[in-house]
Amino acid sequence: MMMGVFFYHVMSTIPETGSHQTDITFNGVFYSYMIFILLHVIFNGIILAHLYNGFGGIVDFIYIGNMNNFNLILSLI
Repeated sequence: MMMGVFFYHVMSTIPETGSHQTDITFNGVFYSYMIFILLHVIFNGIILAHLYNGFGGIVDFIYIGNMNNFNLILSLI
């Protein structure tokens, strides 16, 4: 049930968001959408990690996921 609520939230956010909103036009469309996408990935990732594995999943998502990304970037350099 929680996954259904989560995906309803994600899908209902898409049509409501637009460049006609005053906060998006004030800060710039490109910047606003980049921040919007980044924050949605981070916070929705935390929500999904908690649903999957409790508070330990949040720690895994934040710390271990970032360490894996850091090691990947170092290996590419």
